[in-house]
Amino acid sequence: MITRRKVLLGVAATGGAAVAGGSIIASFAGDDEDSGSGGSIRLTLAKEATGTATDWPFRSIPTAKEIKSDPTAKALHEALQSWLDDNPGVRLRNISVKVYDQQPLVTVISGGNGPALYPTLVLGGWDQALTKAAFAQGLAADITGLYNKYKFDDKVADFAAPQLQTWPLKGRQYAMPDYFNAGNGIYYRRDLIKKAGLEEPEPGYTWDDLRKLARELTTGKMKGAAFQKFSVGWPLNANGWYRLPKVPAPKNAWHWTYDYTRHADMWVKGIELYRAMVYEDKSVLSDISLMDPDVVAAFSQERAAVFGANIGGYFDNPDQDNTLPNLAKRLDKPMEEVVGFIQHPVGVHGSFGVSQPYMGLASFSPDLSEDALDKIVSLHDFMTFGDGFVIRKKARWEETKDLKKVYNDATPINGMTEIEGIPGSLEDAWGSKIVEAAKRSSAMGLIPSEAQYIPAEEKPGPAATPVDDAQSRWAFEKGTVRPRADLAKLSDTFNQQAKSFSSSTSEEDFRAGATKYFDALAEFWREQAPEYATEVFDPWMKDVIEPALEA
Repeated sequence: MITRRKVLLGVAATGGAAVAGGSIIASFAGDDEDSGSGGSIRLTLAKEATGTATDWPFRSIPTAKEIKSDPTAKALHEALQSWLDDNPGVRLRNISVKVYDQQPLVTVISGGNGPALYPTLVLGGWDQALTKAAFAQGLAADITGLYNKYKFDDKVADFAAPQLQTWPLKGRQYAMPDYFNAGNGIYYRRDLIKKAGLEEPEPGYTWDDLRKLARELTTGKMKGAAFQKFSVGWPLNANGWYRLPKVPAPKNAWHWTYDYTRHADMWVKGIELYRAMVYEDKSVLSDISLMDPDVVAAFSQERAAVFGANIGGYFDNPDQDNTLPNLAKRLDKPMEEVVGFIQHPVGVHGSFGVSQPYMGLASFSPDLSEDALDKIVSLHDFMTFGDGFVIRKKARWEETKDLKKVYNDATPINGMTEIEGIPGSLEDAWGSKIVEAAKRSSAMGLIPSEAQYIPAEEKPGPAATPVDDAQSRWAFEKGTVRPRADLAKLSDTFNQQAKSFSSSTSEEDFRAGATKYFDALAEFWREQAPEYATEVFDPWMKDVIEPALEA
């Protein structure tokens, strides 16, 4: 069993660990960063050194200066104070931690200095299997009893329930639901498409369709699309890039082998299409430095007519530059007339995999006492599902009288799209088209994850660095690239690396879990994309997976 102390030593050895400012703020900076009086239970909340108080996700105590100048911080303060009034003997304080950076977060938790709560998915780099491995390593408190006490299964919105059911580890709970993201997709200028006499993308559109649209929207001053540096992976992921190359090998010390060559024709087609958009059509704003804020800014500044991101972009602050609501405000048009949203293009034969909705969770320090753990779960429950959520929304309404600033979440995990005392709803704020887009995205079929069926590894396997390097070359190398040779090299690299790993799962348990996992995948694709199942998945199952599991 890997202990948290061993994890700490491993991270520190890489030189990658860093807490904001170089150290944790261990003492109070003043009354502004300390809530409650006296108190036998002290709970620490993460506040990034360069950040400001925010109420979603809830993470820190606002200072007096923030409360005075920021309605959001004022609303958060009111909610926190309400909970503290009902919980005498509890004191809250901020500590400075890079809570959305995996290595610093793991380091402080491993050293026993972590905040009382933190975003669960950061522990595993936003990967479910690796996050469950972090649970197995002791990086989150077991809250099974409290999970049942606060009845989280009964509190989440219906659309979030299927995701929540995928998170227990060996029947134990290590996280509570925090938020729900309806998934990633493609934003497009609805008004420009209409003006040009073009057709908006419809569900089931393909990458060829997106390429054509981007080409037709490209003008002298505007690119058809702006893509992040990692976007070359999108046409690959639509076809099963993260599933098809991974083959079970129960008898090996590490229970997986890797083959990127079997479906090489499919991968090469996706790579060549993406490169054609960038280098032949010249319809894409693309650079190795571009990330989410950059492509949103390009869209908002009317330098691009299409970009890809999660649906949360709809609900940014309309008073802030380089946001989608600010673009609509400048154009003096309703948002739903300016900006459309749809899931990513499908892959071959109707497959998909880029636009999946996902659930954010909160986990809690394994070093907390039983009483302290109960209090911090109670606090987060209050802020996420209880009166704390309502208090913040009402305070926002009183301060701003702006429904867009009140309903700033497309799919609230508690299902509250209307709040008594606030004259309006989520749909009143944003329009029916935007709300329907969010509902459609959140209702997508959830592709089974291996983490649901195969026991979590106590130590992760080969790193994804070779894939990242190959995809960067495919996206940005202007000369001739040789993806088939790269795919063969990826197979060799991963299989060579795999020889140095040993699985913590027995051959018997792995074989049983993997059999259930692949059977679930087969059933899913036969229902969701029958043509893809017939042409791609089922032959792969018959020729590769079944023999591997029976060997």
